[in-house]
Amino acid sequence: MVLVIMESGVVGAIASSQYTIEKPPLDRPNIGLVGSVYIGDQVVAISNNQPGSDLIYTLDGTTPSVTNGAVYSAPITISSSTPTNLKVIVSRPGFTDSDELNETYRVLGNFEESSTPIVLSCDDVLEITDTHFLHRGNITLSGNAKLIITDSIFEHVKDFSFEHELKATENSEVIVNNSGIGSSCTGSFNWAFFDNAKLTANGMDPTLDQCNTWNFMSGSSMIDVTDWESFSGTVCDQTSVEIHDSGRMEIELCMPWPTVMDTELPRVFDEYIFDPGANSTMEFALSMFNSTVDGWGINVGPGSDITIRNKPSITVSVGIGLPAQNETMTAVDIRADQWEDQSWDFGAGAKLRLINTYTYGWKLNAWGGNTMVIRDSDYSGSSVNGGDSHYLIENTTADLLVAFERVEMTVINSVITGDVVANDNTVITLIDSVVGDETGDAKRTNVYAYGNGKVILRNTTVLGEQITEDNGEIIVEVP
Repeated sequence: MVLVIMESGVVGAIASSQYTIEKPPLDRPNIGLVGSVYIGDQVVAISNNQPGSDLIYTLDGTTPSVTNGAVYSAPITISSSTPTNLKVIVSRPGFTDSDELNETYRVLGNFEESSTPIVLSCDDVLEITDTHFLHRGNITLSGNAKLIITDSIFEHVKDFSFEHELKATENSEVIVNNSGIGSSCTGSFNWAFFDNAKLTANGMDPTLDQCNTWNFMSGSSMIDVTDWESFSGTVCDQTSVEIHDSGRMEIELCMPWPTVMDTELPRVFDEYIFDPGANSTMEFALSMFNSTVDGWGINVGPGSDITIRNKPSITVSVGIGLPAQNETMTAVDIRADQWEDQSWDFGAGAKLRLINTYTYGWKLNAWGGNTMVIRDSDYSGSSVNGGDSHYLIENTTADLLVAFERVEMTVINSVITGDVVANDNTVITLIDSVVGDETGDAKRTNVYAYGNGKVILRNTTVLGEQITEDNGEIIVEVP
C-alpha cells in the first residue's frame, strides 16, 4: 500500500497492488513398476525427492489432489483382473503440486500359449477366464459353438498382414466380457462374422498398446457391443449392429453396387440410426448410442455416385469385382488430404465427390478378372483382391501390398512402406522400386512369398527381410 502526499500537504489517494509469486511445480514422483499385464499379484512402490512432501494417489482413474485420493505410506498391492489406473502427484503446502504420473496394470491368474489352430464346431465351448492367452493361428467357429473370453487378455500373434483370422459361421457366438483383445501391428487382424453368427462384447479396453481387431460383419450376423474403446469394422449385407458407450471407433459402410448417396456422417452423438435414404439398396441396420466415431469408411464401386459432405475424417475404398468382368478402374492423385470440393471418375460408372472432407486413407481392391490402375498417388494399400484380377501401380507410395488368388500386380517406380505379401499362386513384380521406409523402421517392412506365391524384384531395393515358405519364390533380377 502507498500513501500519496500532494505538494499542498494533503494526503492523496491510497494506491495498492497485489502480487502473486508463481512457484514452479514440484518434481514428478517415481513409480517403481511399469504399467502392463502381469500374472500374479504385483507390489508397486512410489517415491519422490521432495523432502516434506506427500505422495497422493488414486486407483480409480480420477485425478489425485489434496481433497481426493490417499496419502502413500507403503507399497501398494495390485491384484485386480480389471484394469487398475494408478495416478500419483507430489504435494506440499505452499508449493505447486507436481504434474501427474500414471500407470495402468492388469493382473491375471494364468498364462497360456497356443500355436495350433483353434477349431470349435457343433456345441463346442471354449472359455478363457482370468488368463493372458497368447495365440498364433486361426480360429474357426461353426454350428452352435461358443468362444467366451472373460476378465482376460487375448493376444493374437502374427508375423505379417492377414496371417491369422477369427471366422465365425452358422449360429456360432463370440462373447467378450471385461477383456482386452490385441494383435501385433502388422496390418489388420480380422474377426469375421457370417451367416447368423453373433458377437457380444461388454467392457473392452486397449491391450498392451497393440492394434485392435477389425471386425468384418456380413450375412445376417448380429453385433452387440458396449464399452469397446476403438471398436472398428465393416458393416455389410443384412447385419444388425448395435453399439453403446464406445469411443474412438472406425466404422466402414459396405455399400452394394451401385449406390447413390449424398450425406453427412456424424462424429459425436447421443443417438444415431444410419439412414441411407429411401432409394438405397443397403440392408444392414446400424444403431449407435452415446458414442464417438473418429473415422468413417465408404466404398465406391461400379455404377455408384457418392457425395460426402462436412466430414472431418473418412477412409475411401475403391473396388471392382463381380458381376463386373474385364473392366478397368483408374485412380489418379489420391492421398490423405483435406478436400474442399473434389470429384473423381474412376471408370466403370464409379464416381465420388468430397466436400469439406478429410481423407486419411485410400484402399484399392479388385477381383473377378478386373483391373485396377493407380498412378501418382499415396494410398493405404491393396489387400482385398482375388480371382485373376490385375494391378498396375506407377509413381505411387503404398502402405501395404497383399495379393490373393492368382492376382498379378506390377509396380513401377514406387515405394511400398509396409509388407509385400504374395499368396495363392499370385505374382507381384516390382520394377525400379523400394520396399521399406528409409526414414522409419526398415526391419518392419518385409517381402513374403507363400503358397506358390511369387515376388519378382527387378532393380528394386528391399530394406527389410525376404521370406519364403510353402513353395513361395522370390526372384531378384539385377540389370
